[in-house]
Amino acid sequence: MDLGINLIDTADSYGPEVSERLIAEALFPYPKGLVIATKGGPHALGSGAMGAGGRPEYLRQCVELSLRRLRLDCIDLYQLHRIDPKVPVAESLAR
Repeated sequence: MDLGINLIDTADSYGPEVSERLIAEALFPYPKGLVIATKGGPHALGSGAMGAGGRPEYLRQCVELSLRRLRLDCIDLYQLHRIDPKVPVAESLAR
């Protein structure tokens, strides 16, 4: 923050889960003006392969877990990490 950084961009799959926890450990309580962005969706399928994870119920779970790990009540910017070809985009992005 002293250097003018005002955006932290991470993802639940980085680690997985490690980066969100480290950000909270290092920066919570967050300084005013800091925007935290994270992404969700991808999940491990085994042997290094990743699935897209675009089902709405799965994405809601990802949001809840990211909120908990980041110690937030609201995520400033939540992004779908990858479009799931098995799920219509409108369904993935619906509330």
